[in-house]
Amino acid sequence: MPTSPVKAKSATPSKGIIRVYLEQIKLLEDYYSKQKKLLNFQVSNAPGETWKELLAALHLKHVDAKHSSQKLTDGFTRC
Repeated sequence: MPTSPVKAKSATPSKGIIRVYLEQIKLLEDYYSKQKKLLNFQVSNAPGETWKELLAALHLKHVDAKHSSQKLTDGFTRC
């Protein structure tokens, strides 16, 4: 059987693409860290736990939207 002149793309990215991606991510992390806009928090497999960790990192308390009449925009001013 003859071989095709067109190579199939690999399902996994090449090491070069990953290296470039990591370099770009590092630049973004550095930029936002210097502006104190980078937030670190733990991510878990359970969405509820991740939500709690994010709220704690933002120093916010959880409001159950299903049982609250408070609008999400209360307390925010428009620009």
